[in-house]
Amino acid sequence: MRKLKILVLAMLCLTFRAYAQPGVLDRKVSLSYKDMPLEHVLKGLGKTYGINFSYVNNLIPLQKKVSVRMKGETLRYALNELFKDVEVSYELVGNQIVLKYTPKKANSAIEDPEPTEASRLPRILLEPVQGRELVMPPATEPTIASVKMVPLPPYQPSAQEQKRFLWVNQYLLRLQVFFQAIASKHYSRFDSTKAEAVPLLDSLQAANIINDPYWDYAERAWQLTFVTPLGTNGVESANTVNRLSGNILVGVAAGLEGAEFGGLLNIEKDYMHGAQFAGLGNLVRNEVTGVQIAGITNISGKYSKGIQAAGFANVVADSAQVTQLAGFANVVAGNNRGGQFAGFANIAKGNVVGPQVAGFMNLATGNAHASQVAGFANISKGDVKGAQVAGFMNIAVKDVKGVQVAGFYNQARKVRGSQIGFLNVADSVSGIAIGFLSFVRHGYSHVEVWGSESLYGNVAFKTGTRHFYNILAAGIQPRGGKYRWGVGYGIGSEQRLSPSLVLNIDAVAYHINENEWWTNRLNLLNQLKLTLGARLSNRTYFFAGPTLNVQVSRFYNAEKNSYGSDLAPWNFYNHTNEDIIDNPTNIRMWIGFNAGFRF
Repeated sequence: MRKLKILVLAMLCLTFRAYAQPGVLDRKVSLSYKDMPLEHVLKGLGKTYGINFSYVNNLIPLQKKVSVRMKGETLRYALNELFKDVEVSYELVGNQIVLKYTPKKANSAIEDPEPTEASRLPRILLEPVQGRELVMPPATEPTIASVKMVPLPPYQPSAQEQKRFLWVNQYLLRLQVFFQAIASKHYSRFDSTKAEAVPLLDSLQAANIINDPYWDYAERAWQLTFVTPLGTNGVESANTVNRLSGNILVGVAAGLEGAEFGGLLNIEKDYMHGAQFAGLGNLVRNEVTGVQIAGITNISGKYSKGIQAAGFANVVADSAQVTQLAGFANVVAGNNRGGQFAGFANIAKGNVVGPQVAGFMNLATGNAHASQVAGFANISKGDVKGAQVAGFMNIAVKDVKGVQVAGFYNQARKVRGSQIGFLNVADSVSGIAIGFLSFVRHGYSHVEVWGSESLYGNVAFKTGTRHFYNILAAGIQPRGGKYRWGVGYGIGSEQRLSPSLVLNIDAVAYHINENEWWTNRLNLLNQLKLTLGARLSNRTYFFAGPTLNVQVSRFYNAEKNSYGSDLAPWNFYNHTNEDIIDNPTNIRMWIGFNAGFRF
């Protein structure tokens, strides 16, 4: 636990050092380079001390070799010595050091009135060339006339450079979170001498395997490792890019440009371009391009492109263009263009272009431009373009251009397509909403009151879309000191014949209660209505039309000693099936008429 705290503290220091640099040039640095390219030295300074250099590659002599050695000197002094014999000058702008190409002229400098300590004790180590004699040019007296001072305009970093510096800080924050997860959960080995779990990162850092201060890596055609550093690359494993890599148990490398096979873990501290195969996991700190296949998990710390297949989970801590297949879950922390297929869940914290298929749930916090298919639920916090199909629920916080199909519940804002489910909710639907109930805020919503020959007074509420709506209805028939009442449910459709005329076709089924609160026996009135409506005002119609009634009843009428209700005043068909002794069923049919108002 103490080692983990030290690791977290170190990562925090690494992350935030780029923000707090009030005295950049006064920082103490130590350098030791011999015949190294200037570019290598600058990258080493930036990597070790978090210094931001800005320069144009084709102007600065980056390949010029320099030698310098000092300890505990200020950065200002170190840069003065480093650029003493190089045609480079520097300027501090904000928290970055801007390098400029400055051609040296024979008499371009005026000697200082007093020699400085740096001039008396030069730190640059000049190595003599074998077989040659160092000849100094004759001294010449500088003249004021030979010096032409050209003032340089103040440097202003471009918007692209400012964006790059912000990206670096964000990258360091992500790196901190990534390594915290690694140190706490993913990478551990067992030390039998101490009988406790020791984080593998601690042991690698203690062996100075992953603390390389430079960004230039050696390249190897192949390597074979038992457990890093016990391999052909030894302690240089984490500073090496391999083309063909084999790790019997656990292997660590700077990068991969080819293929890698691991018995347990393959770990790349920088990038991977190619294919990785591991018994447990493939872990890459930065970008991945290619294929990762693992028995447990694949983890990529930055942008990934290709295929990830794992028995348990695939994780990309950035945006991706990847197809993921996992037995349990797939996670992309940014946008993803590709497919996600998981036994349990797929999560993309951004836009998704491609299918998401999961046994339980799919989640996209941005737009989903493809199909989402899940056993339980699909959720998109943005727009959906395609299909959402779920066993229980589909939710689109914004618009849907396609179809939502769920066993119970569909929700969206604006649907350019259809909703099919037990309960559908939307602001507007340009197609149809098919379900037991559909509530469309800017859809079809009307109240009707009418009378007929069977139920004298009726009221209904219609909701959904004009092409398909749901009907909740109730009616009553008081007659001869007795009463009958019914409650019904139905569906319907409306067709506009003209701006003032509409044609409605409704199918409604009522349960009829005979002179009591609730009749427990079968007593069903089925109606098919065809009505023509005429507009009276903006929201009011008068409608009328014929009704086909079919009543199916097992109600026993004790007064008449017969089965069936006498709800109908007439009929053209009346038959009782008495072959079924326990439950004789009466069927009656008649043509009726209804008329009323729609609001």
